Amino acid sequence: ERFDDGDVDDIRSMLFEARRNPSIDRIYFNGVSIPPSLPVIETGNLEALNRFMKNELGEGYYIAPLDRTEVVIDSNDRFQIHYNQETVDKISKKMASHLIEKVF
Repeated sequence: ERFDDGDVDDIRSMLFEARRNPSIDRIYFNGVSIPPSLPVIETGNLEALNRFMKNELGEGYYIAPLDRTEVVIDSNDRFQIHYNQETVDKISKKMASHLIEKVF
């Protein structure tokens, strides 16, 4: 299944509702880090999602994903979609660094 206009509408609707909520000050999106082993269709969908969110939120609120060469899937994951701990740690550090730079 492809990332399409219906998906875009759903995401825009969620963002609209979140922005209307007075208790939400800012919305950040951490781009999805895509493993090199992911099939072409899924890779395209996630790349499209990342581009959409970057355009929708802007540079300051979009946290870029890791480079594909840095993404490793957990070897014990039978679905081959979950990151290994080293990749999770890299993503966490990147998120923290971005938030510290932008918020504080």
